[in-house]
Amino acid sequence: MPVSATEIIGQIFGWIATILTFISYQMKTPKRLLIVQSASTAAIMISYFFLGATEGMLLNAVCILRNIVYYFRKVKFFSYRFWPYLLAAAMVALAAISWKGPITLLIMIPLVSNTICLSLGNNQILRASILITCTLIILYNIYFSVWGGVVNESVAIVSSAIGLIRYRKPKKQDSDEKISSV
Repeated sequence: MPVSATEIIGQIFGWIATILTFISYQMKTPKRLLIVQSASTAAIMISYFFLGATEGMLLNAVCILRNIVYYFRKVKFFSYRFWPYLLAAAMVALAAISWKGPITLLIMIPLVSNTICLSLGNNQILRASILITCTLIILYNIYFSVWGGVVNESVAIVSSAIGLIRYRKPKKQDSDEKISSV
């Protein structure tokens, strides 16, 4: 079956999103990372649009808003703690409006979860959530044939797993173990 122009455009933007995500990993400041991540999110939105994944496109628009909120979080208006919950509620509402069946849950649950986990300010919790959420997004991307997105989320899983191991807190030894090692 021949591939349509919209499918080709969708795939190109999926790969652009992946490349931008890889570039974002190299940013030295959180603000630059958010800018490049927002560009990556915009590219995946375009990919989703061309590949028929409307709910993914809409929910990722909220992710760009989330990035703006985090970028300006030192400005009083964006410093309020309700933002993650408001953004998560907007995602749920958009998912309901654009509902395509259970497949919608594969994009809604991860994006809502990551929005809340980001607000906690604990990188290890975020990394642990990414192991699950990216797996769901991979399934969503496979369903809509967003191959750049599959690679992107796979790399995020590996990166998060490495971060979990690399930055884990050392276990405290029991007093019995300390005595026996003397």
